[in-house]
Amino acid sequence: MASFNCLIMMTLLVALSLSNVDRSLASRRLLEDEPVAPPPAPTLPVMPTLPKPTLPPLPVIPTLPKPTALPPLPIPTTQLPPLPTLPPLPTTQFLLGLCPKNNKFDIYGYLVYH
Repeated sequence: MASFNCLIMMTLLVALSLSNVDRSLASRRLLEDEPVAPPPAPTLPVMPTLPKPTLPPLPVIPTLPKPTALPPLPIPTTQLPPLPTLPPLPTTQFLLGLCPKNNKFDIYGYLVYH
């Protein structure tokens, strides 16, 4: 099995090496060729003069009357129901008489037995 993996890796290495040969030859060919100047750009045609249009005058914006004070809005008087009262929270009571005073606990809270 190990020789099969070695054969696969060797085949992959040879394939990568041969694929890079074409790239290096192509880049060398690009470096050796003389750059060719692009052909001159064609001249743009002369823009003809366009006649100036005559526009009608803008319409006059009418003046609007000044707004007066707005009437006051009615304030609704709604009675909300009273908020419900919450029952008291239950309390926990520890029974200290069940545990001896010399117990030792580890950092995870488990009782350590000697």
